[in-house]
Amino acid sequence: MTREVWVIVTAAGSGSRLGAEVPKALVPLGGHPALTRVLINLSQVEDVTGVIVTHPESQRELFAQAVPAQLPYAIHLVPGGVSRQASVYAALELLSEISPQSLVLVHDAARALTPPSVFERVIEGLVEGAVALVPALPVKDTIKQIRPDAAIEDFPLVLGSPNRDALRAAQTPQGFDFERLWAVHQKARDLSADEAKAAPDDAALMEAFDYPVRIVAGDELALKITTMVDLKLAEILAEEQPINTPQLPFGQRGDLRE
Repeated sequence: MTREVWVIVTAAGSGSRLGAEVPKALVPLGGHPALTRVLINLSQVEDVTGVIVTHPESQRELFAQAVPAQLPYAIHLVPGGVSRQASVYAALELLSEISPQSLVLVHDAARALTPPSVFERVIEGLVEGAVALVPALPVKDTIKQIRPDAAIEDFPLVLGSPNRDALRAAQTPQGFDFERLWAVHQKARDLSADEAKAAPDDAALMEAFDYPVRIVAGDELALKITTMVDLKLAEILAEEQPINTPQLPFGQRGDLRE
């Protein structure tokens, strides 16, 4: 591996839909914060050089406490923005200063159970020359298309039923060549100030600027924890995946940086 590999972990979400008293990335899963699980899983990915975690601006100390000691990579904490896109921009801005020639993966902390093998597949595809890669799974449900502004209480009209054989449900980590991802974020920065206008993910932003985005195999364990049902399922799965925690206690890393 001649290029560094950095992972941006987006963890600035509030978790309001979970009804949690802490940010979503700090919700316990099997006795450990979701973010802690992500960071320990990343310690098993050999090529990772460093990790940048975005967090709610006023809660740096809480997030620092969820960082295990003795991780095999550098780690930075960066305040997030008003949208996911804005948070990723803040992390990329830092990365432009410390490793502008790197490969970069963007991962949601809410996908806390994502196996190391998914990260490895994305990295492998980037090393082989892909500009943008997304792990994804086949869609199980039949999809019905309605107007984007339709209210379900109004019994909206179905406009179509896309062939699900051609659909894939996107997951993270999504992988990119840093220079290209940074360029499109700079061009689209104005959109990041409004969650309603911001890109839903980084792959969509690359698509908007006509970069080819390719698919790699995702994993059922990379489910996104958004609702209470998601959390209950993740808790069951986490109990079946105990994590090795020799790094504890938390918050004692000598190379935890601003």
